[in-house]
Amino acid sequence: DTLVAYTDCEVIKLTVDGFIDFMRSNSEVFKKFLSQNSEKLRTFLNNIESYRDSSVDDNSPEALFEIARKYIDIGNKEIGCFALKKYLTAKFQRERNAKYVNKAEELLNTTNSSYKFPEIEEFDDGFSYPKGTVIFVENEPDDYFYIISKGSVKISKIVDGADFVLEVITEGEIFGEMAILNGKLRSATAIANEDCKLLRLDKESLINNSNSAILTKLFILIAKRFWLASQRFYIKQIDDPNVKMYLQLQIILEEALFKSPPIKNRETIELKITLEQLQKMIGTVEYDRADIKEFITDPIIKISGSTITINDIEDFEFKTGVIQKKYQRLLKEVYL
Repeated sequence: DTLVAYTDCEVIKLTVDGFIDFMRSNSEVFKKFLSQNSEKLRTFLNNIESYRDSSVDDNSPEALFEIARKYIDIGNKEIGCFALKKYLTAKFQRERNAKYVNKAEELLNTTNSSYKFPEIEEFDDGFSYPKGTVIFVENEPDDYFYIISKGSVKISKIVDGADFVLEVITEGEIFGEMAILNGKLRSATAIANEDCKLLRLDKESLINNSNSAILTKLFILIAKRFWLASQRFYIKQIDDPNVKMYLQLQIILEEALFKSPPIKNRETIELKITLEQLQKMIGTVEYDRADIKEFITDPIIKISGSTITINDIEDFEFKTGVIQKKYQRLLKEVYL
């Protein structure tokens, strides 16, 4: 990227470690930085949707009821019932008019009248979530963020009537920080992608934390989320489903190579992602296999039940590089 001074200005140039030290010694600046950037990221994620229902304010209690209805409409009754139960038990709903409360009770009764929140096992150092358990849902109010100590978590969002997977995050990563930083409702849904163990912290723990490792991780996380959101927005503008699949898999590959220890002359890599999850990451599972035939029959890629293996990393990156150059004009239009 190129940065140009728009007006006369003074700039402080810092390394990541220097930035963290600066923020730790300037708590009000730190709070402002986190709040402003999490709000910008929330706006960016919302703009991924081509259509948004403006009849309900994004930060109103009714938004939780609306997201519950959307999950039920697409056949995900478990998440829908979780959201309805959260709406009916949340403190804010008692101050709202009875219309939505009655609707929520009626919808829960017709969907699953005996629904109960999943049982979560608590330990001294965290909480245990079985695979498939809802951790929190889009538009839910909450006061905590989480650190994954074991396992992985799927972060998704309803986009244009489909379950859009934003990312699958693994051990050591932070999630759920956006809502507590800007005091708004959850911007996405978090599901245990496998049996996992999570640490749960509140806003004060985050702001007052003297652990440089956590603050550094949070800073890198915000930068990463901006990059991912911009890439998703770019991919969503492309019509060819095969191109979408290649570019999305390239994002996952880059992140996996960044996290894994360097291996000399590494040629292959197995990625813990299913074909269905990859399709959800580009916004749909409606494509027939014929629509993505080029991708699924590519000898560079091996698709199995729970993983996708890239048989030749160099060849795959060359191929996606050619694709990216071909669509470079579109990329410029998205950013400009």
